[in-house]
Amino acid sequence: MYKKSRGTCAGPYEAVSYTWHPESGPQMYSSVFYAGTDGHDEESSQTIRASENLISLLHRIRHADRDRVLWIDQLCINQEDHSEKEHQIPLMLQVYQQCEQVLFWLGEETSSTQLAFAMIQKLDKIFYNLTEKKEPLPSPAAIQVSDPSARYSLPIATSEEWHPFMELLERNVLQRLWIVQEVVVSPKVEVICGGRAIPFDELGNSAEFLYRSGWITPLQEAYVDAYPARYASFSGTMSTTSGQVSSPLPNVLMNTIGRVDFVASLHSRRQSFHSGNFESLEQLLGSLRRCKTSRDFLHDKVYALLGLAAAAGMAPSSTPGEIPAALLPSYAKPYTDVFRDVTQFLLETGSLGILSHVEDASLRTEGAKTSLPSWVPNFEVFQIATILGLGRNATAKGFVAGGNEQIACTIDNNVLHIDACKLDEVLQFGPYYGDESTTQAEFLEASARLVDLFQPYPTGEAIVDVFWRTLITNTSSNYGGPVADSWRRHFIGSCLQAASEIRLRGILQELGDDASGDAFTQALSEKLYAIEGDHRRWVLMVQSETYNIPLAPYTMNTWAPGLYNVFTRGMRETGRAPDEYLAQNNASLYRDAMRQNCTYRRVFTTAGRGYVGIGPRSVERGDGVYLLKGAKVPFVMRKGEGGMLKIVGECYVHGVMYGEEVKDRMAWERVTIC
Repeated sequence: MYKKSRGTCAGPYEAVSYTWHPESGPQMYSSVFYAGTDGHDEESSQTIRASENLISLLHRIRHADRDRVLWIDQLCINQEDHSEKEHQIPLMLQVYQQCEQVLFWLGEETSSTQLAFAMIQKLDKIFYNLTEKKEPLPSPAAIQVSDPSARYSLPIATSEEWHPFMELLERNVLQRLWIVQEVVVSPKVEVICGGRAIPFDELGNSAEFLYRSGWITPLQEAYVDAYPARYASFSGTMSTTSGQVSSPLPNVLMNTIGRVDFVASLHSRRQSFHSGNFESLEQLLGSLRRCKTSRDFLHDKVYALLGLAAAAGMAPSSTPGEIPAALLPSYAKPYTDVFRDVTQFLLETGSLGILSHVEDASLRTEGAKTSLPSWVPNFEVFQIATILGLGRNATAKGFVAGGNEQIACTIDNNVLHIDACKLDEVLQFGPYYGDESTTQAEFLEASARLVDLFQPYPTGEAIVDVFWRTLITNTSSNYGGPVADSWRRHFIGSCLQAASEIRLRGILQELGDDASGDAFTQALSEKLYAIEGDHRRWVLMVQSETYNIPLAPYTMNTWAPGLYNVFTRGMRETGRAPDEYLAQNNASLYRDAMRQNCTYRRVFTTAGRGYVGIGPRSVERGDGVYLLKGAKVPFVMRKGEGGMLKIVGECYVHGVMYGEEVKDRMAWERVTIC
């Protein structure tokens, strides 16, 4: 092996995208011998260190009969020289754009790799055919029964035939942040695993099919069930340089579902980039926060994205490809300074959306609490909640809570000065969605108990409508917001479904674990029949507006009073026959939207004007709810030392998200956030 100087490498070359170390075991290195520059200068011969994973790659891709010109970061950049790394980072976009192709190395193959690649190619073909014919994607239920899945010549979700594919997606390289730029900007990408290779588009199409169809969720659930020891804990921890912080998400969400989403997003990002549609730095920082970098160089959580962000110009005065001086790489800084600098840069160039990236206090490491102001996100950890104020999210939802006025903020000594208006204070709040002790149905019931159905709302809307719209931030993933009134029926169906789940859980607890099979089945059948009869009488009661009909012992208002009240109130206000209305609901659609928007959040109400919203997990009674001038969403903030405020997190407040308060009444005042 020999080095080629940049000047003599005018011809085609390939670049490599990989992770330095294999899936498990110690981080091993070996020596690599260079036979001089361009193979002639023997005096420049040297031996350098290379990771075992890279050496495995080199053995796999070498040509037996001719040279292969490669660009590899580990060998082409002196990793011991920080100044050289800082100089090279701004050039990475050009290196990967100008290569002939990228070799995306997943690692050595296993006994199941061939089966995994076969499944990828099958999924790719199905997705291509459906797209070409403009046919709709199958529903999530299709993979869970044999007949629909047989239509696509695929096994059902519980089949072990899916396991090789799922195992492939769990490889560490599919968490690496640097591969985003390397894969997205290159003209062509070949995925290599051991001695096997496929085009990246096939992997991307397969991931996009599974993610968009919703198949990945039942597939992951079945996969976890097949390996219970591997996914034994619902709650886990996330490792950081400052230690570990609690994560309420099941391990499953940190694995294949997230990897499929990541691969699908890589695929769509490639298409967008090569069509000239570039993403902002703020969008990249928010949407790729799950990805990992070396724990020794957390600066790369920002630096790995600078090239992509610079492609379209990062500031009004900058040219495409130029990285502003304030963001030029420097490993001499603490990584927390890099996080602060990028946040300050985005704020000073006119975007308050970066404030929505601030993670909940329960996820903020001890180191970040002492070294970062509350307005600076700690990109070291993954923000579990969907970012409502993230550029594209907020635009798609139509949020303009703080109006479209010009943003005016200043920063000095880590203190942010900005125009704001206090809407109200938090009065009460429910459990957070994602708590391992609370099911989705119980979250819905507890949240429903917070709202006073007879309290007038500031907008004049019925509280039941305020409530169901709040739980989904009044938006849908496909159509933005506000959502149509027809979504009320999906909510009503969700209430009935949730109430049944709560009662069923109670029945199972009543029956206990000691009942024999036949006795258990008989008792359960009798109780479920009673519930079904009660539901029929309940619908009749609402329909006829006769409220003296005797109800069964398991009536809903005894075990789920919150849901009972919103269901009954909602049914009365539909103006349609309840049985017809219930037949047309899509409870799953509503509950999916609720999960997307409420995860790691709580429903809260305010003290003065009676607003209803969803806010961060760490919200407390007495916290202030503020509009920031020019911000897309409101924020929950808490008074700290000297009267300065601290950001607790972004929130949704029904009735203010489309600039209603800015239009009607607004008295901006300068506040300080530390």
